[in-house]
Amino acid sequence: MDAGMMRVPVRLLSGKAAILEASKETTVREFRERLAAWNCDNELDRKITSVEMMIGSRVLSDEGGTLQEAGVSPEAGVNVVFRQRIAECATKGESDYDLESGEAQVWLNIPEGQEEVESRAFRGCVAVAGATIPNSVTAIGSGAFRGCRSLTSVTIPNSVAHIEDSAFERCRSLRSVAIPNSVTQIGELAFAGCSSLTSVAIPNCVTQVEESAFQGCGNLRCVSIPNSVTRIGESAFSGCHALASLAIPHSVTQIGESAFESCSSLTSVSIPNSVTEIATCAFAQSISLTSVSLPNSVNQIGQCAFLGCSSLTSVTIPNSVKQIAQSSFELCSALASVTIPNSVTRIGHSAFAGCSLLASMTIPNSVAQIEDSAFARCSSLTSVSIPNSVTRIGESAFAACRSLASVTIPNSVTEIATCAFAHCISLTSVSIPNSVTHIWQSAFSGCSSLTSVTIPNSVKQIAESSFEACSALTGVTIPNSVTRIENSAFAGCSVLANVTIPNSVAQIEDYAFAGCSSLTSVSISNSVTRIGESAFAACRSLESVTIPHSVTQIDTLAFGHCSSLTSVTILNPATRISALAFAGPEKLLRGSGIS
Repeated sequence: MDAGMMRVPVRLLSGKAAILEASKETTVREFRERLAAWNCDNELDRKITSVEMMIGSRVLSDEGGTLQEAGVSPEAGVNVVFRQRIAECATKGESDYDLESGEAQVWLNIPEGQEEVESRAFRGCVAVAGATIPNSVTAIGSGAFRGCRSLTSVTIPNSVAHIEDSAFERCRSLRSVAIPNSVTQIGELAFAGCSSLTSVAIPNCVTQVEESAFQGCGNLRCVSIPNSVTRIGESAFSGCHALASLAIPHSVTQIGESAFESCSSLTSVSIPNSVTEIATCAFAQSISLTSVSLPNSVNQIGQCAFLGCSSLTSVTIPNSVKQIAQSSFELCSALASVTIPNSVTRIGHSAFAGCSLLASMTIPNSVAQIEDSAFARCSSLTSVSIPNSVTRIGESAFAACRSLASVTIPNSVTEIATCAFAHCISLTSVSIPNSVTHIWQSAFSGCSSLTSVTIPNSVKQIAESSFEACSALTGVTIPNSVTRIENSAFAGCSVLANVTIPNSVAQIEDYAFAGCSSLTSVSISNSVTRIGESAFAACRSLESVTIPHSVTQIDTLAFGHCSSLTSVTILNPATRISALAFAGPEKLLRGSGIS
């Protein structure tokens, strides 16, 4: 080694020693700055108020003097203390700290007398591996250790009453934490994203688990909630994928929105009779949840409360519940049975949609409305009992219930909404009562096993695609009350052999009977004024047709590609016949009134 150089032993608070080479002529100030630069590499520079160097207990205060003049030698060495606002840092580990690389982790020792770990004090200090907090501290401020991704352990003393919002958020290496009984408040996001945290015991002075307090703690397997807690806040434990069991104490009255959403290992939960509300998405996407006990105290089950709980096999809804909200049990694909009590007045939008193993359903007399998509895609549903209390069957309410063979609609129902029974491919018969005034678009479209249907006298129009693609429909009775047959109403009813259009109908809309390939005869009444585009197109078995005097217009392809059509009688010579109205039939014989 050069004669002007020396090896300076540097001793840190931990008692560990490191060796730093320096010139004998290096000033105390220069050496101090070098140590500060090392600390900067470890992202703690913003905490420094001073760097003290001592030989024994003597502080090196002569900034301009050289190390040699100050008495620094290989034998004496230097004791170094980094003074921060609220902490001193020391190396961690068995090996000496490499002052040049700045790669080792550090401990934080917060001195006695400090009353608070300030907000954002160590936010994002990735080198901090541990912290000792003294008994003088009563609060850990907002974001105090947020993003300290190397923090593996922390000791919180009995003096601490408040752990503020985001205090330990995203401390992803934090494996355990002992929260003392002195703590009365755990703030929002306090431990959110602590993905290595495996267990936590909430002290018995805490009255509520705040919003997202433990959200995203993916390895949290065990949590103890004391009897002091009355409310579990929004997303409090959402995304705790390893949480397998849960005991909710009788003190809890409210389970907040998404409180246990995506707890994918949670197999069962017992909700105490103190709970009055299960909020939106409270247990949504908890895919291992097989059973849940809902007490009589619960009067509200929020939207999506159990959405996507694909292992849930049965559920009994208590008499205290008045409505089953939107998507409450949607996509509970293992749900084979459900009991709905007489207290329920409304089954909400998509409440049981996609419950593919649900085989039967009894709807109580208290229900007035079955909302849109309430039982859509319940592909194992073979029977459903709709009570006299129901006045409306909503859009797609039973759509794609592929095993539903028959349904009786009570005489309390006034409308069957759009796609209400669409694509119920096993539905062979349906009884529509005289109370029904509206059958909306595609109400029974794609019911490919439906053989016959009687439309009651109360119906005024057959809406667009109402019975489209009912490929087994052999007969249909259209009453005198119907004034309009809309677009594609019976299109694709490929075995429909004959149809009588009553005197009340004014218009046969576009594609109304298109593709009815077995239709051999059709009786068009004197009330019809217009036959729409492709109204009877591709009716390949239709041999003859008489157009009454009332028809003033026949649109394009109205009878196009009716390949068996040989006779057309048009009684009104003034009828406007659009181009290609009869395109396709090669053997068509022109009747009176056709020029």
